[in-house]
Amino acid sequence: MAVKECLSQRGLIHAEQVELIDCEWLMASALFGRSASPGSFSVDELYNLLVRLGAYHCASLFTCLCVLVQFLLRPFEMPGLRAFWAARKPLMVVSFVPHFNDLFHLTLAEQSPLVTIVTDMSSTFAHRWIDKYREQSGAHYLVAGTPSLQAQARDYGWEEPWLVCTSGMVVHPAYYTHQRPASTEQSAASSTMMKGLIFFGGFAPARTLEIVKRALSSQRALELTVICGKNDWLRKHLGRFDNRVRALGFIPPWQVSAEMRSAAFVLGKPGPGVLAEACLSGIPFVVERRQTMSHERGSLQWIEEAGVGIVVNDLEHLPVNLAARIAPCREAVARLDNHAVFQVAELLEILAADHQNNALQTSQLEPPKQFSEAAPLLPTCTCMGADKYV
Repeated sequence: MAVKECLSQRGLIHAEQVELIDCEWLMASALFGRSASPGSFSVDELYNLLVRLGAYHCASLFTCLCVLVQFLLRPFEMPGLRAFWAARKPLMVVSFVPHFNDLFHLTLAEQSPLVTIVTDMSSTFAHRWIDKYREQSGAHYLVAGTPSLQAQARDYGWEEPWLVCTSGMVVHPAYYTHQRPASTEQSAASSTMMKGLIFFGGFAPARTLEIVKRALSSQRALELTVICGKNDWLRKHLGRFDNRVRALGFIPPWQVSAEMRSAAFVLGKPGPGVLAEACLSGIPFVVERRQTMSHERGSLQWIEEAGVGIVVNDLEHLPVNLAARIAPCREAVARLDNHAVFQVAELLEILAADHQNNALQTSQLEPPKQFSEAAPLLPTCTCMGADKYV
């Protein structure tokens, strides 16, 4: 987790002080009790399977169904969640998941601050991050990294200091370790071959094979690096191509960062995380409009408004003048200044210190501008997400 890594690197927190909780397990525990098991069925795994198969519309419909089921189960989950927080007594709760944040806030009440870190470009029905601001109970902070998110939050009654406006999306600290070297820009400009990186996350879909075939056919001066993730079948088949294609498996963030910095563009799904990583690495993004899920449409809008990439109808049919289309995007990417992970880390440090001293000065808290040294955090923070899934 990016924020945890940032806190750890700066000596503000130790690994054992952060409890990472899968949200699906948490809600099942709230419904069935500690000793009960909901069985082997996993909502996240089914969703990820649909995405891996390229069934994006089915995945969107499945998400909407889950939202409706969650609404019906809400009254039954509240007692279990209250008992869970009472037993854990966390210093604070940090949420990286949509839909459940209002429920977390209500069940935490005055016990611990809740920090919701939005990982999408906008809040939608499929990924509902923003609920109407509740003034009566507990401290709830909403971290928003795009102008559209911040505008949505204000429409729902959120204002500073509860609304924390960061300079972008939270990205793993590994992407800040190295700047895109000038030698890379010079070699890319002088080379007759353009290097592209195809990245769909932890499990590239099977259609990547067709995308590669057609890209090489339409772009004669193109070399491709494909991050297949855990899709061994795809990696095996891509290994049969000529030396214009290089296939990689599941690689750590620092290696993904290195691959991005050496490429001319990234091609893939418009996931906000990957998009932010590409921008931080200094390269434009190429995405499609055809197979985009509803919660990713905000990413398309941001790409077009910010000018940091191009949106095509589908990735199997790239424009012949791809190099000319992405060239102007590099200036827009270079103008971005995203330090959100450090801003969030400092926010958590401030909240932890204030809550630990029972002196939460909300009226004086402002969104932090830069990271600063501080004393290590001692109590445990509870972070909720679905990091074990692709």
